[in-house]
Amino acid sequence: MTSVAAIEDVHEDRAEYRPDAAAERVALTSAPTIGAALLERAELYPDQPMCYIEESEGRTVRLTAAELVERAGAAATTLAEAGVRPGDRVGICLDTSADAYAALHGCFLLGAVPFVSEPPLSTMRRQRWSDRLRLLISRAEPRAVISAPSFRDAVAGPCQEAGVEIIEPPFEGGYVPTSVRADADDLALIQFTSGTTGNSRGVALTHRAIMSNAASIGDRCFRSGELIVTWLPLHHDMGLIGCNLAPFLHGLPVASMPPLSFALRPERWLRALHRYRGTFTSAPNFAYQMCATKIPDAKLAGLDLSAWRVAGNGAEVVNAATLRRFAERLSPYGYRATSMMPCYGMAETVLAATMCVPGDPMITTTVRRDVLADTGKVVEAGPDDPDRQELASSGTPVLGTEIRVVDESRTDVADRVQGDILLRSPSLMSGYYQQKDETDKVLRDGWLHTGDQGFLDDGQLYVTGRVKDVVIIGGRNYHPYVFETAASNAAGTHPGAVAAVGCPDPALGTEALTIVVESKLHASDEADALREAVVRSVSEETGLRPDRVEIVPRGSLPKTPSGKLQRLKVVESLLDGTLGRKS
Repeated sequence: MTSVAAIEDVHEDRAEYRPDAAAERVALTSAPTIGAALLERAELYPDQPMCYIEESEGRTVRLTAAELVERAGAAATTLAEAGVRPGDRVGICLDTSADAYAALHGCFLLGAVPFVSEPPLSTMRRQRWSDRLRLLISRAEPRAVISAPSFRDAVAGPCQEAGVEIIEPPFEGGYVPTSVRADADDLALIQFTSGTTGNSRGVALTHRAIMSNAASIGDRCFRSGELIVTWLPLHHDMGLIGCNLAPFLHGLPVASMPPLSFALRPERWLRALHRYRGTFTSAPNFAYQMCATKIPDAKLAGLDLSAWRVAGNGAEVVNAATLRRFAERLSPYGYRATSMMPCYGMAETVLAATMCVPGDPMITTTVRRDVLADTGKVVEAGPDDPDRQELASSGTPVLGTEIRVVDESRTDVADRVQGDILLRSPSLMSGYYQQKDETDKVLRDGWLHTGDQGFLDDGQLYVTGRVKDVVIIGGRNYHPYVFETAASNAAGTHPGAVAAVGCPDPALGTEALTIVVESKLHASDEADALREAVVRSVSEETGLRPDRVEIVPRGSLPKTPSGKLQRLKVVESLLDGTLGRKS
């Protein structure tokens, strides 16, 4: 039976762990599919802890390999009894929990194809969430959707309209198969993109592609004795692949908590790294910024982060100043600055495309921002240059991945010249599920056109932003994160609550640089002071004065399910006057 332990007791599994600089790489499973890998692990190491799942503060479910198979078998049985067959799609709408892990691996055991959706945790936005589920159902055409009873009101409408069966845990009984009805080249997973610059698309990934990318991640990152700690959601590729499936396919345990647990109290992430002697974690840049600036000193007392070996940083542009600030704040607790590992990737490559080398110092270059905006050329900035910008490298290609940076004619550009980033690897998606036209736009001659811009320098990739998010001011192209970073340094702002966009302005004859800030001060007398602070911070740090600063209520900025800003929707809402209004 599954064991339930108090959080304090779980640490005993790792009490004897000591970091070993000479630890060897761990091998990827030899199984051809994810479901077969679970059966293999349970047969060879049935008592090995695989999951520590913090379902609520003070209560963690600990699952061994045998217990995970037992739970997954129960989920697979429930799905089969509902008519789900190998190859059928299954939606999973659950928060991080033992049931979510059982549902996911139950699909893999059955040979079904899961897609994970953000759970409707906010009652304020359930209608918006239901609309998204309708979109996912129309794209994936699932046989069933697994959801919690507490989400029934949001799930019922979209499922009933499409004739999709709703399955709710607990999963009863359970037959554990001795083999899996799926092959390496069969579809394993549909990973829906965040939809940062448009509608979400279903990335079709085979077992072979996932295995390939997991092997690349393991080659760069994983060593024996590793334990992964994560709060990232299972609907996010960094959470699902990087912090769950990739470790699992190397036989490494994972300690997870719901994303809301981190959002409410970021120190819980650090406490979990301490508690489990965690060695590996990964998160977007904003999470490190939150830990560096928002956690009171008292909440850090007693932390021991000396086991922490790798801190992956990706899913958005990496900010060098954040990494330094984070290291300064946490070095007294055993954290090492060389643990930070900036990386770059996307769902279309399963996850990872480039990574820095764990243990190496951060690599940066400081450039003339005005020259980059004018010409796309990277020119080194002097220490006293007022228009300087420091960029952090996202590393070198992982095993099997090739990178090109090209101009508009698809001709490769020289080092230190900005262009469009193209990728090729064995872990490329099969395509966008049932969207051939969209697939053909990005997959051409075996290369993925990412929609991102950047440059290469001595083999290192520097990502500068997304093509569609570029702000054009006076004929110069600026990436919005430059202004967002500057605005976020103003007192009264919060990480992830600032957007910089270019709004068409006929009077100016160009785009108006517009900064939108979420704040509880939006309707108070202090809003003007906050607005002035943002203008001052952006002007001083970038040399450009915002044309407009809007202060809106918290929660107003449109974001993807994984928390990325949807800047095009910000522009649309500004133009039609709906930004900040309750929907």
